[in-house]
Amino acid sequence: MRNFCFRVLKYTTACCALVICHMGTAGEVPVAIDQTGVSTRYVQASADDRSIDVPFQHDGQIVAWAPETAFGAHPRLSCCGVLARPPSWGQLDFLLWWRSPYHLPPLVTSSPVGTPVDQAGQLNQPTTTRLLGGHSLANGPNAGGRIDFGYWLDTHQQLGIGGSFLALGQSHLEFATDSSTHAILTRPFNNVSAGQAPLADALLIAFPDESTGRVDVRGSSRLMVAEGYLRQSWYDDVVTNIDLVAGYQFSRIDESLLITSQSTISSTSNLRPPGTTLDVRDSFVTRNEFHGGLIGFLTDWRFHCLTVTGSVKVGLGNMRQRAAISGQTVIGDSVTSFTDPQGLLARNTNHGSHQRNVFTVVPQFGLRSAYAVSDGFDVTLGYSLILWSHVLQPANQIDSDLAVNLSDPLSGASRPEFTFKSNDYWVQGMTLGVRWSY
Repeated sequence: MRNFCFRVLKYTTACCALVICHMGTAGEVPVAIDQTGVSTRYVQASADDRSIDVPFQHDGQIVAWAPETAFGAHPRLSCCGVLARPPSWGQLDFLLWWRSPYHLPPLVTSSPVGTPVDQAGQLNQPTTTRLLGGHSLANGPNAGGRIDFGYWLDTHQQLGIGGSFLALGQSHLEFATDSSTHAILTRPFNNVSAGQAPLADALLIAFPDESTGRVDVRGSSRLMVAEGYLRQSWYDDVVTNIDLVAGYQFSRIDESLLITSQSTISSTSNLRPPGTTLDVRDSFVTRNEFHGGLIGFLTDWRFHCLTVTGSVKVGLGNMRQRAAISGQTVIGDSVTSFTDPQGLLARNTNHGSHQRNVFTVVPQFGLRSAYAVSDGFDVTLGYSLILWSHVLQPANQIDSDLAVNLSDPLSGASRPEFTFKSNDYWVQGMTLGVRWSY
């Protein structure tokens, strides 16, 4: 008697779900409930009297209707019943991401007024203040966008093709100071001229009663990622699905660092007359271009109106690294002007274009929650991380050891020198978007 009452109650609940969720919906047929032991399955009655088993992992929700088609993949639970997997998908995200911080060597220093001119701004002096460099500089969040879209190639939604594109807004490093703020202003370096031990030294930009001047440092970073992939259904049931992905990945990271200083001589004690100007510029530009294969998986877990989506992907391929270094010094007065194609940190021993290829691994991780606003349309909130194992950044290509007595032809130490110095590079942050399927 108890079992009979239980079955009547369960059948009545199923009928209620029919009325509430699918009343009057065209193109749907009722589902009969077949109770076998402790497991429940739902059997779709098709127009030609065929029966199609629709497995269901029972979590307390009674499903009473199904679309009037034969499911290739298992149907999905929506907020109000079962839905077939749509033939296409799309995702549009707004990104708020952080980048790897800048790791700058000491670039600008100052000393208190009264410091002797031969000690001003030198890194080995206890009174020297580092105005820029010598520690990591965190990048604030940058806005960006990402779109992902695809289409299932078969009616059973087993094999699909998709693509994605990501672009992150340009990140800026901006620093500027002048002699009105710091009476003593210098650009430090290590003097490794031939015939002497390495010594702390500095280029004077401003010094009381000697010269006035300013220093500007500008940096930028750009990022884009594009992917094309095949998507193969690997595991699928009403609540969970796991898809394998494999394809091609392209990414590019462009960064630059420009250091400029201007000085105007105000004292007759210098070798040049008052009013002489000294403009020095150093430019470091890097480009990292990745081409490789992509493998990974995507998975969804559904809990009524909420879906949790996870993704793990790895790119394996070649990173083409390029670095361009250039410098210039312009000395001028009221009569003449002289230009030297060398700066302070960019000289004829390290200037020019340098490139190489290196094998690189690019892992990616994403986690997103999606809430169904309506069938086929979700709002999403998530987190993403991308890591590159070998990236050139401009600051890492700076050699602060300088041989200031360079001659032509060269003699002694050839410094500064160029060596490829790459490091791990990451971007990560929050995503807010919409997801649709149709």
